[in-house]
Amino acid sequence: MALQIGYQPRGYVNYAQETGSHFSLDLVLREVSLAGFVGLEIGGQWGLGTPEECRETLARYGLRLAAMPVILGQEVDWEGVLAKARFLEALGARQMMVCGGFWREEGRKPTPEELRAFARTCEDLARRVADHGVRAGFHNHLGSLVEREDELDFFLEETEAMGYYPDLGHARAAGWDPLPSLRRHGARIVGAHLKDVLLDPVTGAFRRFVELGKGNAGLDLGACLKELERHLDGWAFVEQDHTSFNPGLDALENYRYLRARGYLP
Repeated sequence: MALQIGYQPRGYVNYAQETGSHFSLDLVLREVSLAGFVGLEIGGQWGLGTPEECRETLARYGLRLAAMPVILGQEVDWEGVLAKARFLEALGARQMMVCGGFWREEGRKPTPEELRAFARTCEDLARRVADHGVRAGFHNHLGSLVEREDELDFFLEETEAMGYYPDLGHARAAGWDPLPSLRRHGARIVGAHLKDVLLDPVTGAFRRFVELGKGNAGLDLGACLKELERHLDGWAFVEQDHTSFNPGLDALENYRYLRARGYLP
């Protein structure tokens, strides 16, 4: 299969929340398809219907489901997690992006005990969804229990079945370079999120996420993509959380960046 690159339309959700606007599923699928992407990581908030209905809807736009996200709270909705695993299985998709631990207080490092307990939960999840042919990978995220590089290393040491689903932008926004972690944990990578990062030019503080190639944070996207090519037999997804123009034009800009470098046709 090798590395393939698709789209995660989270930016549409965030833009709608910020502006009070609304995007129908058909509009999102049409714009992502017109931008040039084929594979999708998309959640149930879009009203995907049954697996067969989802397959037919995506096929109208030349798209396919490649992954789904799961966000873990302090109490795990096991019924919901396993329903997503069965949904993926029915559509022949095999990636699950797992994120969570957002109960961490700002500025406080999680204790080893907290990380260890969270890792046990995630390991349990990975083993359960594997019964459906789905590979789960944990996604580093600002504000979560696994935000910093040392937290990621600890978490992965405490797990085995749970893979690594790196987010390049969230790593750099948290102050660390994701490239060494891609090399160090390459065998664990089961998916990835691609984005670029804009820092305040005066203070150096994180400002927002931007289109690939438009950042100023020194994120070596070329080297990161090469590492993903080396290790990831599956899908990585562009996920631009913050909108620069509008979500559809942002998708097109990201496609153009990847096409110019030979990653998309």
